[in-house]
Amino acid sequence: MNLTVVNPVQLAENIAMLDQMTGGRVFVGFTRGNTPRWTATFGQHLNVRSTESDNSELDRRNRAIFYENWKIVKALWTNPTIRIEGHFWKVPREVEWEFWPTNDHAAHTVDRGI
Repeated sequence: MNLTVVNPVQLAENIAMLDQMTGGRVFVGFTRGNTPRWTATFGQHLNVRSTESDNSELDRRNRAIFYENWKIVKALWTNPTIRIEGHFWKVPREVEWEFWPTNDHAAHTVDRGI
């Protein structure tokens, strides 16, 4: 699995579910991506390119994304909750709740002491 081109939270969840369904028989391996067309196509949201291990700027970026994604996947598999403020990902992501009926109801609930 090319770890540099996927959402690490979604990947961790999918593999964990597969592991549950197979009774704990899942083994997984990750790569940084070695097929230029595939990596460039699926990794475009992070501007990822397939690179050689030449310590170039693209190679360093590819490695940074790989290690940050691995850190998130491993943390999700080994901790009940996580908070990671990385360079490429923020987990959990801040979400503004703008659905006014819920906000209004919650405010009245707090006012009533419920």
